[in-house]
Amino acid sequence: MAFATLDELSNGRSMLGIGVLWEPMATMMGIVRKNVLKAMREHVEALHALFDMKTVNVDGEFVNLRNVHLLSKPISIPIYIGATGFHMMRLAGEIADGVLLNYLVSPTYNKQALEFVAKGADKVGRKLTDIDTPQLVACSIDEDADKALDAARRVVTEYLFLEPHIMKASGIKSDVLETIHKTLGSWPPRPDKLQEALTLVDDELVRSICAAGTAEDCKQKVREYVAAGCTCPLICPISGSVEKMIDAFSTGY
Repeated sequence: MAFATLDELSNGRSMLGIGVLWEPMATMMGIVRKNVLKAMREHVEALHALFDMKTVNVDGEFVNLRNVHLLSKPISIPIYIGATGFHMMRLAGEIADGVLLNYLVSPTYNKQALEFVAKGADKVGRKLTDIDTPQLVACSIDEDADKALDAARRVVTEYLFLEPHIMKASGIKSDVLETIHKTLGSWPPRPDKLQEALTLVDDELVRSICAAGTAEDCKQKVREYVAAGCTCPLICPISGSVEKMIDAFSTGY
């Protein structure tokens, strides 16, 4: 109902994004994370049916609806799945209108992930080009490239601890992840432990998963993501001036 209302107010410009959260964040928020692929399928299929003006009856593990329907047909509400793991990518290709690719991953990861999106699409007679694939891109920009890298390094280090699933998907070596976890110990980390952990994250690792550096460095990295299948880069400022990012990308990339 909320998205149908947004769709009407925006004259068909609403877009519904849905994800299943991750560990350890889910546990920290008191959410039990189980059978995530089934949970996603049940929700997306029910939403599609509702948006198609069907009367929906579902007796699922996660979705239970009794004679539910909307009173007026939405103009257009595409459903995007926020996915990182390859099984979820394949499901997105099968049942969603688009998949929102994560940030702090590498362009190489994109190519692997989209192979699974294509497999899901093929299962139902679609092509990869039928699935929209926008992507979050972590960006740290400064005239001084080293300053931008140092600022991004802090965020990357924190995510190595908080969202190891992203880092594993991006090909970060397990021994690096384990060392970071042992060094930080717990969240939030002690300042001295965070400083120690920062020394474990080199420039190459930061550059591999971030658009970090000068304006041209950042634009070049975005071009790499686009070349690897991103249909629309969504620039996420992780440090630096937002105004400078807008200026840098306002003329394209």
